[in-house]
Amino acid sequence: MQPTTAQISILRAAAAFSTVQRYNGTLPKRQALHYDKTQLAVLEDAGFLERVKLSFPCGKGVEGWRLTDPGRLALVPIPADADLEPEHLRILSDVYHYSRLSHNRGMMPKELAKDFDADDVRDLFMHGYLLRINL
Repeated sequence: MQPTTAQISILRAAAAFSTVQRYNGTLPKRQALHYDKTQLAVLEDAGFLERVKLSFPCGKGVEGWRLTDPGRLALVPIPADADLEPEHLRILSDVYHYSRLSHNRGMMPKELAKDFDADDVRDLFMHGYLLRINL
């Protein structure tokens, strides 16, 4: 099965969370709410994602999806020669600087992102340069 662009964005989000120790490499359920449930189910049925439920001795638990080996293989790396447009670089620069402020807790507020062109921001999300996070 060849994943669609929407499914690729889900796989990239899961890959981004695979290195986060706090979640033990799991895309949390609350972060997966950004994506279509049917697409998550299709990826799970295809074997690209696995559903996990982790429990910790302190009583905390994490539910979500973890990227499998076939899921990693389905992710096509972004070519090194793919240059970003100046608008994309400006957006990434602003996101970086806003996320460095301790007031914003390491994220750029959604209200500030409305100042940018929606298509450019969507392109950055789809290519894995940005990640949506809800707190």
